[in-house]
Formats: sequence, structure tokens, C-alpha cells
Amino acid sequence: METQEAIDAKLAFLGRRSLKLLQEIRELKTQRSAHAPILKLPDEILLEVFMVMMACFPAQRWHQVAHVCSCWRNVAVQAPILWTKPPTNNHRLTRLMLKRSQAADLTVSFGPKTSLRAAKAVLKCIERIESLKIEQPYDEDLDEDEADEKQRKIMRTLLASLRRESSQPKAVILSSIPYYQWDIRPILRQLHPLNQVHQLSLQKVIFDWNFLPVENLTHLWLEDAEFGVITIQRLIEILRQMPLLEGLSLPSSAKTLSCPPTSATFREKVTLPRLCHLNAKEFILDHILYFVSHTALPRLCGMEMKLMNLQAPMEYSDFVCQFYPTILQAIVCVMADGQFGTFEGITIKPTYLNLCMSEAMSQERPHGTDDFWWPPKSPHIGLSFPTKGKWEEGDVHLCAKLPLDILDACPINCSRFLHLDIGIFLTPEEFRQLFGRPSCSSLQTISTTIAPSLINTLASVLAPQQSSMPPVIPFPHLTSIFFAGDHGDFATCPEQVIEAFCDCLILRRQHGYPLPKLVMYNCSATLIQRARLEKAVVKLLYHYDQWLADWEALMMRGMDDQSY
Repeated sequence: METQEAIDAKLAFLGRRSLKLLQEIRELKTQRSAHAPILKLPDEILLEVFMVMMACFPAQRWHQVAHVCSCWRNVAVQAPILWTKPPTNNHRLTRLMLKRSQAADLTVSFGPKTSLRAAKAVLKCIERIESLKIEQPYDEDLDEDEADEKQRKIMRTLLASLRRESSQPKAVILSSIPYYQWDIRPILRQLHPLNQVHQLSLQKVIFDWNFLPVENLTHLWLEDAEFGVITIQRLIEILRQMPLLEGLSLPSSAKTLSCPPTSATFREKVTLPRLCHLNAKEFILDHILYFVSHTALPRLCGMEMKLMNLQAPMEYSDFVCQFYPTILQAIVCVMADGQFGTFEGITIKPTYLNLCMSEAMSQERPHGTDDFWWPPKSPHIGLSFPTKGKWEEGDVHLCAKLPLDILDACPINCSRFLHLDIGIFLTPEEFRQLFGRPSCSSLQTISTTIAPSLINTLASVLAPQQSSMPPVIPFPHLTSIFFAGDHGDFATCPEQVIEAFCDCLILRRQHGYPLPKLVMYNCSATLIQRARLEKAVVKLLYHYDQWLADWEALMMRGMDDQSY
């Protein structure tokens, strides 16, 4: 009995001691956390981290950072900007975020999973809604009748709120599910006139041109929608009445524009003074030529065009031969007036031409701006050609001729980067013509496929010219060459071709212009060839992963080769 009592007493003592030790451990952990480097970050830096997390994660996940510690919680809770995108599929979290956002502007999205209670809570704050996105609320968990009834209730609540309040969202996005045309005209009638709307996007909806123009509109995106047919003169007149327009995406001209007149109807060009980015996908050539011929775009610095033909798709060579002057004239018209600055890269593919802009001319996207509203830094000019079936080798010469003529017709400097997907099909003379352009004199990077004739020509255009003293070094700024072996390998090239190429690089090195980097992707080469190439350049890379990483980094940085 005494032994048991002694053991019980010892157990009680150890229990009290263990509780005390656990308490000390908790206190030490708290003290250790209090001295963690992350807690030494200023609140403004921590807030920036939270804003990045908010942009990368859904609201149901990122807001859990407020549960890490009291310091993080205080920073998060006291920053209204972090709580401005309430998830309308969660009523409880929506109400919490509306409370914490205080008086900050809201970005609201009503979609398939939107809760009616959450929608009503958000619409009570409609005067704070800066950006409103409404998707056709089709819910696969509901049958068609239930989905329609849910949509009607949300729309009734929204329209009642719009009638009750005089304010309007600055950005409105209305979109529908694929294969379904949603008639948004009742919503726009409640918003009309859209004087306070700055950004308007309409996707896969039924729309009426009579709702335009909107005087204060800065961005207008019209895609895959049923608009009704108007004349291109009326379209230009509508755009003229929106002088603040900076970004414009137009729908397929075959569905929205009548045939353009054969003679000009404007006495002078209509100026769109602030338009920076133009997206004219699936535009008929006659329409795009009429548009650029009758508008002045002094600040245009980004354009993408996907050209199409009224008739059935034709062979690539027939299309380019028939419409070549029109294509060239349209591009020259745009580039003559715009703010394109220095082009730093050309990508030439069989059905695509891409001119990349100077990094200095790039527009920085404001923090928190959706990609939808802000055009990408590049391509600066993108041009897609319609084709039927596969392109033939003869077609490629026509594709190569277009950028050469553009370089001749436009006062631009295309420096630094040249990517040829069609290099294997260029004749030596065409290749020399491309490199002979004064606009390519400051070339830094060449990327192309492998072909014996091409490598031989490349060696001849890069070799120092011995006719003068001191010799002239072509392309003195050249820092890298990328070879892709999709259509051939070094191992299949005649020895004299590889020897001429190596001799060219060695000669440049002897004159103080060594090639810093030669990258070979998917290329086989003999040991002797590798040894020669390694002597000719500063750095030779074979590894696929390294090439891929370099290539992606090169493209992401806008062809900035200084990082290598």
C-alpha cells in the first residue's frame, strides 16, 4: 500500500512537472516565432506578399494567412484592399469580406456557382462595385428549369439594385457558356447610358450596336458575339466618339461588317488619339485595309491581326499571291502612324509573322490589373495567315518575302533577335538578303533550323570581310546562335560545311569578336565536329534542359540576351 502511494505521489509530481515543461516549451516556441525573420518584415512588405497570394490563390485559401499568427492577422484584417473580391459562392465568407473591405471598391463575379444569398449581400453594396463580371449562370448540378429560375432571381436582384442606385461599375464583363447565346440587352438597358463604365467586355452574347458609343470607355472587348451587321463607316464613326479608348478588340468582320465601299467616304482620317492596342482577329483583308486607311492611330504600339478571306479557304501560296499588296499596305499604314519605336525581334513561320517590340517601349501592367484588360508586352505586331491543309516548301519563300518588304517599307530598326522556323527552306540568296538589311545590323541572337546550305550561307555572312584594313566584322553585337535539329543534324552535314562555319567563328574570335554562346538543340554531331565547335566559341551547350530553360527565359524577358 505504501509502495502504491509512493508511486502515485511520484506520478503526480511528474505530471505537474510535465505540464510545467510543456508550458515552458510553448512559451519558448512563441518567443522563437516572435524572433523569426519573417516577422521582421515591415507591414507594407508583408502586405505586398499577401497581395501576391491573393492574386494566385482563390479567396477560400489565401485568406487563411490571417490564422498564422496575431501579427499576420492584424496586417491582413486591417488592409481593406485584401478583401475586395468576395467569393459569391460562399455566403458566410462573402459577408465577412464585405465587412473587412470597409469602403474599398469591389470586384464582383456572378457565375454558375453563385449563391443567391451571397449575391443579395453583395448587391447591397452596389455603389462600391468597381468591376462587375456576369457569366451565364448555368449550373451542371441543377436541371434546366432550376438553372433558369436561379438566373432570373439573380438578374431581378441585380436589375432592381441598378435601378435603385445611380452609380455604375467602371468595368463590366458579360459572357456566356459556349454554344449558347445570352441576350444581355435587358441588362444593358438598365445600365444605359453607360457613362460611368470605362471597360466593357462582351463574350458569346447578343448585343445591340445602339448601346455604343460610350464616351468614357477606355477598353472595349467584343468577341464571339451576335451584334448585327453594320457598315464599317458606322463602326469608325462609333469609335470616333470614344476618344479615351486605349484597348480595342473587334469581332469577326465577316459577321458584323457589310462589304466595304470601293471608294473612300471620309474626307480625312478619323483619329483615335489614345488607342494603344488593336486586336482584329478574323478580319477580312478589305475590312482591315479600309479601317487602317481611314483611321489615324498615333499611339498604337501593339496589334494582332488574323486575316481571312470571304471565299472558301485557299492554298497558302494563292492567298499570299492574291492579297500580298493588300497585306503589305495595311501593315505599312499602321506602322507609319503608330508609336512602334524599335523592333527587337522577328519571328518568321510559314503562316505567322511576329514583330516584337523594344523592351523600353513596353507598357507596364498596373498592379492587380487583369490580363484581360491589359495587352501583353509582345507580340508587338502579330499577323496570322489563313491556310488550307499543309503548307508547301514553295509557300515559305512568299512568307519570307513579306517581312523583308516590311523592313524596306517602314523606318524601323529590327535589332537583337531573329527566329526562323523556315530557315531550312530559304535559298542562300534569300538568306543573304535577309541579313543584308540595314535594320538587322545590330543583330544579337539568331535562332534557326539546321541545313547544310543555310550553315554555309551563315558562315559567309558572318565571316570578317578581309577586303579592308582593319577587316569589317559583320554583326559585331552577335552574342548567341541557337540551332534546332528538327530538319537535319550536324552529323549529316558535309565536313567542308562544318569546317567553313568553324573557320568563320575562329576568325571572328581572332579579331576580338568571339561568339559567346552556341546552343544545339536536338542536334547530333561527331566528336570531331564538337571539338572544332568548342574551339570556335566561348560556350557550347548540348543539353536539352539547359537549352529549353535558356529559350524560355529568353522569350519571357523579351529577347533580352544580357542575362546570359
